[in-house]
Amino acid sequence: MTRVIDYSAPGDHRTVVQAALDAIREPLLVGLPSESGYLLATSSVNAEGVSRLIHLAQSVKRPLSLCLAEAGQIEDYLDRVPPQAMRLAQRSWPGPVILEFESTSQWVGPPLAAPLTEFLKNQPRRFASFGHPIHIGLSRILREPLVAVEMPAPSGGTWAAADGLELAQKWGEWIGLIVNAGFVSCPQGATAVHFPASGEWSISQPGVYSETQIAQLMAKLVVFVCTGNTCRSPMAEGLFRSLLCQRLECEGEDLIRRGYMVSSAGVAAFPGAPASPETLDILREEGIDLTDHTSQPVTEQLVAWADMILAMTSRHHSAVTGAFPQSASKVEKICVDGYDIPDPIGRDYSVYAECRDQIRQCLEHWLNRVLSED
Repeated sequence: MTRVIDYSAPGDHRTVVQAALDAIREPLLVGLPSESGYLLATSSVNAEGVSRLIHLAQSVKRPLSLCLAEAGQIEDYLDRVPPQAMRLAQRSWPGPVILEFESTSQWVGPPLAAPLTEFLKNQPRRFASFGHPIHIGLSRILREPLVAVEMPAPSGGTWAAADGLELAQKWGEWIGLIVNAGFVSCPQGATAVHFPASGEWSISQPGVYSETQIAQLMAKLVVFVCTGNTCRSPMAEGLFRSLLCQRLECEGEDLIRRGYMVSSAGVAAFPGAPASPETLDILREEGIDLTDHTSQPVTEQLVAWADMILAMTSRHHSAVTGAFPQSASKVEKICVDGYDIPDPIGRDYSVYAECRDQIRQCLEHWLNRVLSED
């Protein structure tokens, strides 16, 4: 008989994690919640459990996924991970996003159970990192990843109105333990993104994230930093976005799909301020419209997401690296010759024009670097 543990009940959930840990070593499968539904899982080195899971996956026509603790582990199992795929994992995990790769990629790193290795020879390689606390708890203890199948919701519906007990009613003979956590928070399901050996990525399984949101999550982000985010950094943002569009021969609204985002912030910015009138005027002459710009401060999340941070002065560089030393390697001064871009605030048109020209001279170097790195 299938054992059921209520994860939503108050108490010490470490006992639930331990029960699940014990169960995944057994031949029968374990039912686990995720933020987007319920899945059946076993250890990826449990040959008997893997064989059972493969049989079940084929019967419900659902693919297998390896459940990893963090994004960097993808590189343990593939010989090459596209940079945009790594960004997607780093920004969305743990969460309802699955990365799928062509089966031509070579397995490297830790061994898997023989039935799993054989089965995956002709299957896409799928990796997930679910955000439910039970998965996070297990990943801290397990040396190997879980292998799992996202199970279809009962009666062809969604998991919004069903819980883990439904697993026992339909597949109880396959399951040794179910961790029941009630209804799920994202019943739309996980979004799976396919990365072919060559060519563009695509959505292979629609879910909670739209195609536009996925594109934003994997785009390379360049951030320009000044003091108040009303003059120099928005000027650099507008100019750099325009140069990117020219080089890629695309419109501004197509940049994200092409894999690039450009933003700006200030080390002492007050949120919500527009760009200065002089900045708007000087860029309007270049055909660049910044009327929608609103200032924002440099934040931990912005720095974490950024691939490159370009500071207007040495003081701005020091402020960012001092506040976020773990991200110091991605912070540079915009002028490779080492000089600062002076603040034009309160000065006349000619000073703003000179500031624009100085910034533009610096941007060509960074444009070439950004476009060459991927």
